[in-house]
Amino acid sequence: MLSRFFRPDRNTPSETCAEKVWEGPIDAGALKVWAYDDNLILMEQDEDLLLHDPDFVEPLIALAEDEVCLKGPYILSVLGYYFDDIVSRGRDDPEIIVRGGQLAARSPNETVRRWGEHQLDRHSGVTQRVR
Repeated sequence: MLSRFFRPDRNTPSETCAEKVWEGPIDAGALKVWAYDDNLILMEQDEDLLLHDPDFVEPLIALAEDEVCLKGPYILSVLGYYFDDIVSRGRDDPEIIVRGGQLAARSPNETVRRWGEHQLDRHSGVTQRVR
């Protein structure tokens, strides 16, 4: 998905190729519109950090499960980074990893299922306290 945001013919990677920036509140409905529109971004900088919200884990996994969702791989990448951030900062909410990992591990979509299993295995030291 990096190509969505960076074009070698531009001077800096901060210049975006997207045609539209979302205007309005970010909720599950906004996430769905965004996920299916490759020319839409939620914000011009740190979009991934905006998605680091416990309330977004379930709807983002549901979107990533859809084979036609244009941003499915990007969504899993963002969630993986979110889970890493929870662990690396020693935050007191590893249940987010357990909930998201278990939800993804039950997915009928093989990519999402394997991603969820990987997240649970990868963060097993932290998630064992919650399970």
